[in-house]
Amino acid sequence: MTLVASALAWLLAAAGLLAPAVPAGSPSLIPVPVGRGADFRPPAAPLEGAVIAGMGCRPVDGVRDPVHVEVFARGRVVIVPAGIGIAGPLERRGAYAFGGRCRYPLVTVEPTGVVWVSDGAGATLGELFALWGRPLRRDGVLGFPGRVRVTIDGAAYHGDPAQAPLRPRSQVVVQVGARVPPHPDYRFGDER
Repeated sequence: MTLVASALAWLLAAAGLLAPAVPAGSPSLIPVPVGRGADFRPPAAPLEGAVIAGMGCRPVDGVRDPVHVEVFARGRVVIVPAGIGIAGPLERRGAYAFGGRCRYPLVTVEPTGVVWVSDGAGATLGELFALWGRPLRRDGVLGFPGRVRVTIDGAAYHGDPAQAPLRPRSQVVVQVGARVPPHPDYRFGDER
């Protein structure tokens, strides 16, 4: 969940309106503040359409499945920006990114952490970070040093963080520094 969604879920749960959907004590009910400063709001890299990490940019956009990616550093939220995987020119409307002359197999159109993955892409977290233009290693992420921990749908991923799979409708949490209880799932907009 995003910070806003977490805060809203917490308020609804506190009012007793969300109790059936989210169990008490769920990490999804713990609001985590966004970190301060530019390090916690890294923009998407400008893309020109060249091959990146073996991925080409295509003008036609086919079927895509959502994956939710959350990033935490020093116990704070790092915003996953809109515009990852979209080669310019981008059109921005508020927090949303539109347009572009082509799109890579992984794109973000809003700063919620929802990544749209081309059907059958077999995408990895490393490919997302390559398109974002940001570093992801075992010993640091986005310039934050320390051991990187990844969970997928609430289960620890023990391999190289860059190889962590981005499976359709999964919840992927990336952390470095202070631990935040990882959310085991994410409610996508089409779920009731």
